[in-house]
Amino acid sequence: GIMTMEMSERQIAARLIAQRSRTSLHDIRTNRVRYKESELKKVLRAVAEIANSQLIINDRSMGIADVCIKARDWKRKKGIKLLCVDQLSRIPLPKSDNKVQGLELIINRLKDLARELDIVVMLLMQLNRDSAKEKSQKLHHLAWSSEGENTSDIVLLLDRDLESPTDEALIKIAKNREGEIKTIPVVFNKSWAGFENVTFKPAY
Repeated sequence: GIMTMEMSERQIAARLIAQRSRTSLHDIRTNRVRYKESELKKVLRAVAEIANSQLIINDRSMGIADVCIKARDWKRKKGIKLLCVDQLSRIPLPKSDNKVQGLELIINRLKDLARELDIVVMLLMQLNRDSAKEKSQKLHHLAWSSEGENTSDIVLLLDRDLESPTDEALIKIAKNREGEIKTIPVVFNKSWAGFENVTFKPAY
C-alpha cells in the first residue's frame, strides 16, 4: 500500500504504469500513447498487471493515528505486506508537540506498526540542507537523522548529481541491521521517470 502526501493518486498511477511498461510518462499523461499501437499494448498490459496486484493508494493527508488505522484496515482486508509512506515531514504533527518530538513520535509509531502487522514499512525522508554542499550523501544528511537512523532497520540513500551530464546514480545501503552495506549503481531513465540497473534489459 502507498500513503502519499506528496502526489495525487492519479500522478502515482501514471508513474507506476510508465515504469512498469517502460513507456514515456509524458505520452501517458497527454494521452498520446493511444496513437502508438506498440506502446499502447505495453501500457494496457501494465495497467492489467497493476490492477491484479491489488495495489492500494491513499493520497489524503492524515496524522499518524489515522495512518495506523488505515494500515490495519488494509492488512485485514487486503493482506498488505508493504506500506510506503511519502513522506515524513508531510505527516501533520500534533499541535502540542514541537517538531523534533513530533517527528520522533511518528517514526517510532511506524516502527511499532511494522512489528504489529508483520509488514515492511518504507518511510521516505528528505535530506537536510548540508547535503547539497557535499558530493556524497551520508546518514547524517537525513533530516532529523538521529531518530530516523537509530530506529530504522535499513536506510537507503539515493545519490545523484543533478548537474552531471550523465543519468548515472547510486543507491547506497547505508545501514542494514541484518545484511551488508553496499552501493548499487543505477541509471535514471528520464522518459519513464524511474531508475533501472545498469545491466537492465526491458521485459517487453
